[in-house]
Amino acid sequence: MRLGIILLLSQIFLFPLGLMAQDDFKPLKDPATFEKKVKEITDITKTIHCDFVQEKTLSFLNDPIITKGVFYFQKEDKIRWEYEKPFSYVIILNGGKLLIDDNGNQNEMDLSNNQTFKEVNSMLTRTLQGDILTKDERFSYDLFENKEFVMVRLVPTTDTFKAYIKAIKVYFDKKDMMVARVDMLEGEDLTKITFQNREINVKLAQNLFQTTGR
Repeated sequence: MRLGIILLLSQIFLFPLGLMAQDDFKPLKDPATFEKKVKEITDITKTIHCDFVQEKTLSFLNDPIITKGVFYFQKEDKIRWEYEKPFSYVIILNGGKLLIDDNGNQNEMDLSNNQTFKEVNSMLTRTLQGDILTKDERFSYDLFENKEFVMVRLVPTTDTFKAYIKAIKVYFDKKDMMVARVDMLEGEDLTKITFQNREINVKLAQNLFQTTGR
């Protein structure tokens, strides 16, 4: 399997600003209160189950690539991306194990000793869980808000992430302080994922995250 799948993992959960207007975002007035609320939500969130729509815009294509599926997350480090339309494709992360199931064709990798994977997986997990405001020397961040969202803009400071990512923008819905969107600028390419029908702390079958013996 291509080593480039590591880069895919850094892109798959991120998407561009897209249709949301940026002009109405202003510096966040009360960062301390926001950070406290996000920490409270993060601490009590054990599992996430939701639908997603991914729209990826590549510089060499005229039209975006749109895919749909289901996302599962369980603390501490279990993630499943299940693409359902227009093709069947599953990515499972469980600790240092990675499984790719491409319409029944499976590839497994043990990446527990791969430092790049560890860093990308850590950022992926923290972003999806909303735990991105703790001190992290790999990124600097600024906070902005409009009527609907608080936006955290992260800029990589290490060579590992600078090689893949120019900036990340994570949008928290003010209604529940959960991650509603995440944006990434990666060269000239943009990826957009919208989360829908989110359920928190529901019981998830453990075979969803099985990476061997499938």
